[in-house]
This record gives sequence, C-alpha cells and structure tokens, in this order.
Amino acid sequence: MRSIVPVTLIIALVLAQFWMLRPLDDCDLYTFIVEGRAFPSLAVLTESEIVPGPSLSWLSGWTYAQVDFWRGLPGVKELHVVLMVGTYICLGLWQALVVRRLQGREPSLLGLGAGLSAAYIVSATNSNARTQDFTYVCLALLLVVLEYWSCRLPTSRAKWIRPALLVALLIVWQNSHPAVLLSLPIIAAYCLFRRLPWWYLSLPPIASVCTVSGVEIYSWAALNVEISRDLLHISEWQPAWSPSVSGAMGAFWFFAVALAFGMCISKVRRRMWDPTVASISLGFFLLTLTSARFGALWGFVSAPLLGELFCAFWPGTLASKSASSVRPRVSWIVALVALFALTQNPGPLLPKNSPLRLFQELKLRYPSARIFNYREFGGALEYVGYPDWQVYIDGRIYLFAPETWLRYEAISRAENQSLVDEVVHSHNLLILHRSYHRALIEKLRSTPSVRLIAEQSDAVVFESVHS
Repeated sequence: MRSIVPVTLIIALVLAQFWMLRPLDDCDLYTFIVEGRAFPSLAVLTESEIVPGPSLSWLSGWTYAQVDFWRGLPGVKELHVVLMVGTYICLGLWQALVVRRLQGREPSLLGLGAGLSAAYIVSATNSNARTQDFTYVCLALLLVVLEYWSCRLPTSRAKWIRPALLVALLIVWQNSHPAVLLSLPIIAAYCLFRRLPWWYLSLPPIASVCTVSGVEIYSWAALNVEISRDLLHISEWQPAWSPSVSGAMGAFWFFAVALAFGMCISKVRRRMWDPTVASISLGFFLLTLTSARFGALWGFVSAPLLGELFCAFWPGTLASKSASSVRPRVSWIVALVALFALTQNPGPLLPKNSPLRLFQELKLRYPSARIFNYREFGGALEYVGYPDWQVYIDGRIYLFAPETWLRYEAISRAENQSLVDEVVHSHNLLILHRSYHRALIEKLRSTPSVRLIAEQSDAVVFESVHS
C-alpha cells in the first residue's frame, strides 16, 4: 500500500486541475460565509426573517468565513479544491482496500484512475464550492474508516475507541452540512456484510441532533425539501429522470446502465462483485432516483465497481499493471510535480457573468439600502453589503414559510399589481434577473416611480424614486 497514497494523490491532483478551472459560481456559498462571520450570534440576514434562523451548516460557514477573512475569495476556492482532493484521496484508498479484499491484490493503475475519473465525471455538474464539500469529504473518510476497521479484528480498547471516533466524525459532518443520515446505508452495509456491530446504526441519528437546532433539524430539512421540490421546482431536487436535469444527469445514466450491463456478464461480475459495495451503490442509486442531487454521491460510492468494470473490458495488459508496481519515491516526485502544476493554474475566480462586481459598484453609490432581489443574488448581495444592505430573500430555502415564497413568486411574475407597488414603495433598489423576472422587468420599464440604473449580463437594477 506504500505506493497507493502517492498514486491516488497524483490522480486527485490531476482532477484538481479541472476544479481550478471552475469559478466560484454558487451564490448560496456567500450567504454561509456571512453567517459564518456572525456566528454564534445567529444574526438576521434578510428582511423576510421574522426570527433568527438555524445555522444548519455553521461549521462549514465558519470555516469558509475564516479563510475568506485571511485569504479572500481566492482562499475560499483553494479550500474547496483542498477538500475535493482530500475526498478523492480517501475514495482512492477505499477503492484500494476493497479491491485487495475482493481479488487479493492491489488495484491496477488503470482501475484506480478509471474509478476516480468516473466518479469525477458523474459529480462534475454538482462540484461547485459549496457546504456540500464537507459532506463529500466526510462520506469518503467514513468509507475508508469502515473498510479499514472491517479488515482488522478490534482489540478490547479499539471496541470503545472506534465508535468514539465514528461519532466524532458524524457530528463534525452534521454540523458542517446536515446530511449525516446519508451515512446510514453505508453503515448498514458494513454491519450486514462486514460484521461491524449493529448498534453502530444508532450513531447517525444521535449525531444528527447534536447541532444548534437539535431535533428541529428534521422539520427544517422536511420544509427545505417540500419548498425546493414542490413549490420552487429547483432542478437538483427533481427525480433523476426529470427533463429539467436530463443534461446534468447524462453521465449518471450512462455509467449506471454500463454497470448494470456489466453485472449481467458472469465473467465481469466475478471480477467486480462485492456485496458491500454493490449494496451501497444500489442504495445511493435509489436515492438519486428521488432527487438528482444525490447523483454525485452515487458516483463516489460506485468508484470501485466502475474501475473494475473498465478494466474488465480493457483489451490490453495495462489493466493488470498494479498501482504498487510504481516505486514510492517516483510516485512522490510525480505528485510534487502535479502539485506544482496545480499551483500554476489559478483558474478564473468568478464567472464572466458574475454580478459581484456590479454589486460592489452599487455599494459605493448606495451604502445602505433595502433591496428586493432575485433569490440567487441574495448571497452575493449579503456578502457585499451586510449589515447595511437588507435584502428581501436568499437561498436558505428552509428558512422561509411557503407563504413567503408564494408572495415572492407572485411579485416576480408581476401577477399582483398591489404587491408590485408595495415592493416598489418599500425598497430602494430592485435587483432582478433578466430571465426569471422577465414579466416584472417589462412592467417596471413603464413604471414612472422607478428608473433603470444598470444592466449587466443577467442582472437588471432599478432604483425607486421614493427612496
């Protein structure tokens, strides 16, 4: 295994070149940075918050906020890449342990690279810098830990140390991104097929309430799903076969069909069949059928199967070349070269259509303001203007009642003139999205009580003359 760590690091660093090419393109991340700055005061960030809401991802928000304080947004992007590299190193080590148990040998270079690359391709559309980064790394670390423990009989001391370490990991996970119950199918598979103690299944529910919100976490999560899926129709909450995610889920369906086809061939099945990994893969496949957002996790847990599937159909001898055949010293030298290459690839910090620069200019002209805004602009507006800018709403779906979202939708579609007039009279700025607020923008262009002051890419800004 001495060569597996540097070889996996090399693969992760190569993939990191692609993560560096992706700009910071998730406005919700900015909201969590602002929340992280204010924690633990739980400050109210928007005018629609009646009471301070829960900090469901306070630990990741606080971490990103500290990095932003010392390094700015470039540091936030670097942290994202570091977390993703850590995720793929853990996935590579897990894949190596699984293959060694399954076939009694180290994984091949081709299998290791193909498995991690397939996981990357499946998760590529959902690998922006987000609080989900912490779910990715915690899930991958959980896989390594459980596989490693299942290969070794516990000593009397380890019987107590292992669950203590496991619950600590799960609590960190839950406070970084409230998704720790996703560990249940993984732990269940290891209890069933690797003979870990069944009472380990009690640890995720215990960890899930070890948060600022306590047992309320379940009601917040249910509300988030209800509004996201049924009211706002956010694409990542739609089923994997929904037309709204057909493009993003193309890789998921391709690899899922390929995996199912491979399992039908006995020669291939003998090479890759492992009940633990297969059951985990099936569990996350079913989760992905309910919501497309889980597709990335399916790619992660299916990496060993996809790697061996690729090797089974590879015509040459490369599929049999062990990763351990590479000398550790050579591997570490190549890893250092890959790391140096990564440091020379800063990539774009912000997308070309980022509204952040426009908002920074507006902040100079309007030091304080009440702003009616497009939901996805909320995080960037808070990042630039909080606390002097009070925005209408942001991307924390779970925080606002359905009635708030219905009102917001009615205003956005300009369905209710009295609501539009109320917003115009009570806000200094209206920062809208060219497509989402098309009807509202057309109405405001002919409204004498507002004037257009800026148009940049997708952002359209109106000023109320009453301000």
